[in-house]
Amino acid sequence: MKKLFFTALFMSATSLFFAQSNTSVVSSTGNANTVTVDQTGLTNTSDVLQLGDTNIADVDQVGTSNGSDIDQIGNLNDATVMQVGNTNGSIQSQTGISNTAMTDQLGNGNTASQHQTGDTNDADIDQDGDTNTASQVQIGDANTAGAIQDGDINTSSQLQVGDSNDADTDQVGMLNNATQSQNGMLNDANAVQHGDSNVATQSQTGDSNDADIYQGQTFNTAVQTQVGDSNKALAFQNDLSLGGSNLSTQTQTGDDNDATVDQGMFYAFGNVASQNQIGNDNVAYAFQTGNTNISREIQVGDDNDSNVNQDGDNNHSGTSVAPSPPLTYSAYGQYGDRNTADTDQTGDWNTSDIYQEGDDNDAKSEQIGDHNTALVITLGDSNHDDLSSTGDWNTNLSRQFGDGNSVDSDQIGNLNISSAIQQGDNNTVLSLQNGNSNYSLTNQSGQGHSNTVNQVGNTNSSIVNQSN
Repeated sequence: MKKLFFTALFMSATSLFFAQSNTSVVSSTGNANTVTVDQTGLTNTSDVLQLGDTNIADVDQVGTSNGSDIDQIGNLNDATVMQVGNTNGSIQSQTGISNTAMTDQLGNGNTASQHQTGDTNDADIDQDGDTNTASQVQIGDANTAGAIQDGDINTSSQLQVGDSNDADTDQVGMLNNATQSQNGMLNDANAVQHGDSNVATQSQTGDSNDADIYQGQTFNTAVQTQVGDSNKALAFQNDLSLGGSNLSTQTQTGDDNDATVDQGMFYAFGNVASQNQIGNDNVAYAFQTGNTNISREIQVGDDNDSNVNQDGDNNHSGTSVAPSPPLTYSAYGQYGDRNTADTDQTGDWNTSDIYQEGDDNDAKSEQIGDHNTALVITLGDSNHDDLSSTGDWNTNLSRQFGDGNSVDSDQIGNLNISSAIQQGDNNTVLSLQNGNSNYSLTNQSGQGHSNTVNQVGNTNSSIVNQSN
């Protein structure tokens, strides 16, 4: 009876031992391959497959139920896995020559996957926290991908197709999501997220493109899309300030375009900035501080320059309902070559729209105060617009159809209205309103007309019609 008792106890202990033991499987076919596996803890699993020569695999597992799978096909590949914690998972696949993959997991429930096809690719994942997910796919040669996750439930995805691309994500916080896709050569993408629930998406198709996103605080979203060569996109969202829930979208189709959205220098919440560049050598800049401002910049052509500065709340630039005709007004922006547009808004609830179709036009809209409205519509070449409103509830309008026309309109006060319409060539309007509730209308048709309006005081009215 005693013998049966000890036999049963031994079998139970043996069963428990095997249930909690670690598992390692190694298969190497080739020459001079090296595998090192260290497992400390319970129910850890490691699987290494090597087909080729001089490959190196290093697995270090400390904890419970961690899993590692390494496949190396080729020569001189190097894969390293470090897992400290519980239920972490890592998959590494290398096909080619001299690829390097490293995964470092500290925490619980983290998942990492690295797939390399080509030569001399480098992939690095560093996870410190719980339930983070990181994926890296490299198809080509000499690509570099790095992912840092410090926090919980962050997601990072990196895809590189081509040669010599560089992609980096840095996530500190919770519930951040970063997606990077590169197809071409010598592209550079960088996403830094220090906060919670931020989203960064970067897509590059072409060569030598540069995309950078810097995010802090919470619920910021930045999207960058580049199709072409040597484009540069830069987005700042609360990296140096308080706020959150900002949206930035930048789309570049062409070569050598430059786009910047700055929602990070000062307090910014709920702002929206959109930049769309189709052509070459265009420059777009948007600066937003305050709450729920909206900026839209569209550039179609070459060598256009657009600048938006919004300081306050609920300001709009390039987003109003379109006048008609023509229907192309529905997309306020720049269509042509070498156009320049500057928008400065300081205050609340201001609206400014600039539309330029043609070449070598320049427009400026400045608003200081609240509830001001500015509109510039230019169809032609070498036209000039300079609209300035200081005060509240002012309306400043300029519509020019032709070449070489010029409008300069200044408003100081409240409830002033200034409207200039010019059809033809080389017409000029100079308007100054200093006071309240003044009204000025200029309508010039033909060539070489000039009108100067100077209203100082209140409730003045001027209507001028000229034609030839």
